[in-house]
Amino acid sequence: MKKNKKRLWALYCLLFTLTLTNMQAQTIQGTVKEADTNMPTPGASVVIKGTVKGTSTDFDGNYSIEAKSTDILVFSYVGMESQEIPVGNKKTINVILVSNLSALDEVIVIGYGTQTKKDLTGATSVVKGEKLLKAPTANLASNLSGKMTGVFVNTATGQPGSEDVNFAIRGTSTTGNNDPLIVVDGVVRSFSRLDPNDIESVTVLKDAASTAVYGARAANGVLLVTTKRGKSNKPSFSLESSFGFQSQIRQIELMNAGEYARYINEAKRNYGETPVFTDQEVSQYESGELPSYDWLNSVLGNSAPLSKHNISASGGSSNTRYFLSYGLLDQGGFYSTATYKQHNLRSNIDVDLSDRLSIRLDVSGRIENRSNSPATLSNIYQGSLIGKPTLNPNLDTEIGPGAIASNGFGGSPRGYAERSGYDKTLSNILQSNMSLEYEIPGIEGLSANALFSYDLSFDKKKVFKKPFTQYEFNGATNSYDETLGGVSSISLAEGRGQSDQQTIQFSLRYDKMFTNHKIGALLLYEQIESTNNELNAFRDNFLSAALPELFAGGTELWSNNGMSTESARRGYIGRVEYNYDSRYLLQANLRVDQSFNFPSSGRTGVFPAFSLGWRLSEEQFMENVTFMDNIKIRGSWGQVGNDRVPSFQYLSLFGFEGGYSSGGLFQQGITSSGIANPDITWETATTLDLGLEFSMLDNKLSFEFDYFKKRTEDILRPNNDIVPGTFGASLPDVNFGIVDSWGGEALVNYKQTIGDLGISINANASWFKNKAIELAEAEGVLPSIAETGRALGLRTGYLSEGLFQTQTEIDNGPIQFSSAIHNNLAPGDIKYKDINGRDGDGELTGQPDGFIDEDDRTVIGSSGNPNLLFGLNIALDYKGFDLTVNFQGATDYSRDLYAIPFARDGNSLREFTDSWRPGNENAKYPRLSSGDASPNNQQDSDFWVKEVTYVKLRNLEIGYNFNSSVKEVLDQIGVNNLRVYASANNLLTLSNLGWRDPEGASGSNPFYPQTRTLTLGVNVGF
Repeated sequence: MKKNKKRLWALYCLLFTLTLTNMQAQTIQGTVKEADTNMPTPGASVVIKGTVKGTSTDFDGNYSIEAKSTDILVFSYVGMESQEIPVGNKKTINVILVSNLSALDEVIVIGYGTQTKKDLTGATSVVKGEKLLKAPTANLASNLSGKMTGVFVNTATGQPGSEDVNFAIRGTSTTGNNDPLIVVDGVVRSFSRLDPNDIESVTVLKDAASTAVYGARAANGVLLVTTKRGKSNKPSFSLESSFGFQSQIRQIELMNAGEYARYINEAKRNYGETPVFTDQEVSQYESGELPSYDWLNSVLGNSAPLSKHNISASGGSSNTRYFLSYGLLDQGGFYSTATYKQHNLRSNIDVDLSDRLSIRLDVSGRIENRSNSPATLSNIYQGSLIGKPTLNPNLDTEIGPGAIASNGFGGSPRGYAERSGYDKTLSNILQSNMSLEYEIPGIEGLSANALFSYDLSFDKKKVFKKPFTQYEFNGATNSYDETLGGVSSISLAEGRGQSDQQTIQFSLRYDKMFTNHKIGALLLYEQIESTNNELNAFRDNFLSAALPELFAGGTELWSNNGMSTESARRGYIGRVEYNYDSRYLLQANLRVDQSFNFPSSGRTGVFPAFSLGWRLSEEQFMENVTFMDNIKIRGSWGQVGNDRVPSFQYLSLFGFEGGYSSGGLFQQGITSSGIANPDITWETATTLDLGLEFSMLDNKLSFEFDYFKKRTEDILRPNNDIVPGTFGASLPDVNFGIVDSWGGEALVNYKQTIGDLGISINANASWFKNKAIELAEAEGVLPSIAETGRALGLRTGYLSEGLFQTQTEIDNGPIQFSSAIHNNLAPGDIKYKDINGRDGDGELTGQPDGFIDEDDRTVIGSSGNPNLLFGLNIALDYKGFDLTVNFQGATDYSRDLYAIPFARDGNSLREFTDSWRPGNENAKYPRLSSGDASPNNQQDSDFWVKEVTYVKLRNLEIGYNFNSSVKEVLDQIGVNNLRVYASANNLLTLSNLGWRDPEGASGSNPFYPQTRTLTLGVNVGF
């Protein structure tokens, strides 16, 4: 019993000692950082809960505080969510604060300013820069695909440094130039070659309320790009490096030697021509006794390297901030001469010179080095497609190492690609901004701003062409003859081009809050001037390819030339904003523009816009609807312009052409460049937009819907459709035409964290329609193909009714095109529909007349631009792992799939094996022909037109962030962030076009194939 009492007393003493120990204060230290930037947070508050005892973090985000194990520390900072952490036995507590600003408080870049999302009354879409870093591409523009509503991005080719990326905002609304305006850091510039690591955000302005401040060139929408800026934080450095390989997104399937031999013989027999191969040779090729060769893969490699690297630094003190960046892109091509290398350098600096005066100085430079073959894609790509698979393209064994053969038509595609010389362009681009902002004393909220921008680019182009040695197979001797391929003589063309642009802006801004009333105003003057100068020279008949310099060329065939152009625009901008209690929103914009493209009488354009917004969620009657966070209705009306036509058409101009000899000297002749149009002026677009936005469940789920309608008038278009070519003079563009366009957009966002799993889903869809109300069309145009009253860009031609199956069907059918063509028809040829004829007076009857001719043409397919777009973006993160997926798709557009089988008796697409022949009457294609043997089957008709739908897995990236798993190790070596990732672009394509790329060119036009890229990369922050 005594022993038990002693043990109980000892236990009491131990508990008392532990309690005293726990009540004693201990030193807790750590670092506070921001989640978005992973940067230290100076001035963050650290307080013991329930007391006034606390401290603040220093410049490096560090703190130290005395606290007991039973205490709870509260970490807080303006704009951040507070965190409460029990001390317990911890000696070190590191905290990452998350922003408590809702999506409604997000600041959006608009024309010449910014607004919070909740106060926006215009239609905009925004992509943050970090989303453009996922699955990096060679061209920044292509990474926007599927990420925002109303924006169509099409990449038709993957040629290094020359990716043909086309933009359209809200579909097609004019027969003229439909390109949007691109503005980078407040200045009109190109952006596709910017380094994604430098981008803060990309904003698309879509309705007149948001674009009217850009007036003259905003009819097709505006794309705003904002680059990164430094913050008043401790210096931080970021390194990104990735390596990858490109491959063809779609492999074209060609016939092998056995198929080629069999089916070209069939094509020849179909038209009474002599077969190319004997039956024994066909059998030998089909059995593999005689070899088969792949010309396309012998020229275009299976892969090409792509690497991207960037290092950046940012930070600053209380009055100076900086962002510095250097980037390198190195892209290989599918043949050795196709390469692209780019260097980017950027310095964005902000300095507060005083409490009222601040300055921004931005300087960026870019070196673009493009290299390609001087031969055309037709020589290389089309030459590979028709290369005879019975001929060996590489003659290492037959002739010697490196020997190459002709494709059977006098040229070697590989020789054109790699040995015909080079086409090199070196571009040096400098872009600079300097701006001052001064807060005017005595009037709170009033500031004056001035900006000067100077951009300069210098291009040096050198095209060196030379013949190359190739070997032509001689069937008579069964051997190879050495010949020259490519050009007949060595030549050199050089060019120099320099362009500059100067932009000046002066503005007054006013922003002031009076209790619940917020008033904003902007007055701005902008002037843009640009010049362009070009010089070029040419010499032929070089004695040797060893010295590719102009002086070494011949003196008989040579030329030199030069030119210069100038342009200027001036604009006066005004904007007034009113906001009552973030509930009732009003904005009015006005821009008065003057353009060098028009005469003084039509040079000035006035472009007004008005917009309203009502946030129902702020009304008292919505107080009990607790699950709704925001409901906003907005609407806008306005006018914008388009002046993109060839300049100075209002003047009668003269140029040099031809000439005569006088006194033994040649004198140049002067000729008129065409008839002037002194009345040419603006193309004007009037837009109405209605929008609805709402979010719910603590902003986890949000929706946006927009409907728009636009009328474009005074469309600038050529006179060619009205006046025939026999008129004998060039005609200027005229303001004639009206087009209506309309459509809608929908966006759904979902974002939530469930335990350790973070989920973000974005789904969007856009649809567009247009109709030509009035266009300049020639008198008597066939009603069935007239553009007026229809959508723009519709394909026209003949309606097909399948394939003829019997000679009787041909004999009983209408005469197709001419007696000569009709008499050569046979089963397996395309049968066309007779839909129109003419009476004795030559008037159209709308009834069959027994003849297929031009009167039977009609609409056979939709335009080449999609009218329905959709995208799906998914981002997941779990305990350091992250997954990003971007799908994009389109439908309601068409492609012309016409191709000639056995062009020039060369190879053909494998799908032509499914052609009509006895026993294969339900074939996909008409009976086989070679070259131009079948004019009947080569007509423009719906037989070759396909309505297209596709879905592409644009981007896929999987990454792992080591911060959570080895944080202590990273801290010891000064690394704040370490992430590795694997990514893919264009990984998967689902479409109804089979092997064809749904974004590629129509018909059989040659183009450099789009690429699929697989990449491994690393991000390091320190």
